[in-house]
Amino acid sequence: MSDRPTLRLARLLLAITSVLSFFCASAYGEPIELRLWNIPSKTTTDPTAIASRRVFDAFVKTHPEIHIKALVPLKIQGPAAEGSEFLAIAGGVAPDVFWLYGRKVGDYREQGFLQPLSSYLQEYKQKTGSPYSGISAPDSVWRPTLDKGQIYAVPINYYSMALRLRRASFDRAGLTGVVPRSWDELYRVARKLTIDPTKEPNSKPTDPVQYGMAMQSTIDAGWTFHQYVWSAGGEVLQPFLTQNGKLVAVPSPALDYAALNVGLSNQESFKRRMERDRAYLIKSGLPTNYGANEVQWRLVTDKPAAMKALYFWRRMIHQPWLRNRGREFDLTPEMIQSRKATDPETGDTFNLDDPTVARRIYWGVSNVGVKTDGPSGIQRSIEAMSIDVLGETNSNSPAEFDFAPFPSIDGTPPPAFIAGQYVGISSAIQREDAPGRRDVAEIQRAAWKYIQFITGPEAQRIMVDTYVEYGLEQMVRPALLKQACYADALERIPANRRALWE
Repeated sequence: MSDRPTLRLARLLLAITSVLSFFCASAYGEPIELRLWNIPSKTTTDPTAIASRRVFDAFVKTHPEIHIKALVPLKIQGPAAEGSEFLAIAGGVAPDVFWLYGRKVGDYREQGFLQPLSSYLQEYKQKTGSPYSGISAPDSVWRPTLDKGQIYAVPINYYSMALRLRRASFDRAGLTGVVPRSWDELYRVARKLTIDPTKEPNSKPTDPVQYGMAMQSTIDAGWTFHQYVWSAGGEVLQPFLTQNGKLVAVPSPALDYAALNVGLSNQESFKRRMERDRAYLIKSGLPTNYGANEVQWRLVTDKPAAMKALYFWRRMIHQPWLRNRGREFDLTPEMIQSRKATDPETGDTFNLDDPTVARRIYWGVSNVGVKTDGPSGIQRSIEAMSIDVLGETNSNSPAEFDFAPFPSIDGTPPPAFIAGQYVGISSAIQREDAPGRRDVAEIQRAAWKYIQFITGPEAQRIMVDTYVEYGLEQMVRPALLKQACYADALERIPANRRALWE
């Protein structure tokens, strides 16, 4: 009997301990809830989405301590669609991980919506002994993520602009294997590929219109026009420093990615470029340690190279020309003024006031300014060439399209537009009195685990396996194919495509 009070006390202590353990487990041992947008559907049939879904499933399996809650993005129509995240932040329904284009990283950083990642990168270096390289991107892709000594996002993929060629159009025109290297070649090939059945005597009116080159207009034109400027040897945006009261053009600020625990895919060439820039600055008597916020940035599209790009752009859209005996020739201002055109190859003459001749005149080699047919606004047309992006998320069929470097003004290897998509951690995460949302630091750490996984080697292997499974090995960087033991697949990729990746 004397043991009963002791037994009751033991039971009471056990009950209290159980309750305390329950609350402690709920507060500190519960799964962290991570809120994400745009989780690929399990029923998707798109190979790139299938690859992303497999990566997501692997992350969930690897990290059972993280519970994923899918959020539905806000839908906004028109050019303002990219502001959906801003509205989500304002409404308190933003995801914990942002997926951003490069041009948006700066906006989010300046608004204070991105959490600095430098501490995670430092921890990664200490844990692995190597800097974080993620998807293995070059410095030009990393550049938008850096500001005032902090990294605010990491690349999840990157792509470059290239000339997309429709194989069937080239084959029909007898241009199989032809790749324009200069602007003059691009124009001549585009002219050869431009066919309007209403202007051709032997064509069927029901045949579709084919334009040699797809061109953008209005607010969309700027996205591709800078590729023309670079291909002319010019620049779009230039940093300047003040020297003796005058603005002097300088190289982009030097960046020390190694100190930020970031590994570049082009580390050696980047180091050589930084050394050349430093030598130039020292020789010019200019400082060498300026930052992005210490220079003055200016648009320089009024320089000669940019003017040449604009004139060529106008030529592609507006130049009048005629086709005669399977050849094409431009109508010069003198021909237009005299109302008489002469084919320089054959000597044939044409009266431009003749309605029959007037109907045969082409204006440019693109679809800019062409009105759509009917109330549906649909134009039956084909673009034989266009500027497109070459990247691992591009699912253009290699059997239907080929890619080549965008031609330069004189045929020399041109610089190309390169850009990335980025993932970063939201700094707008708020503590909530709900399971899995009580500790902001733990939510942010879960977000970093997600970012580290989807940019890491296992995710890259899953993506490559999926692309190869669906016959899209041409959409994979050769370096990744080698890492995933698909070196034999490189033999099935045309040499020009491999060179384009490099």
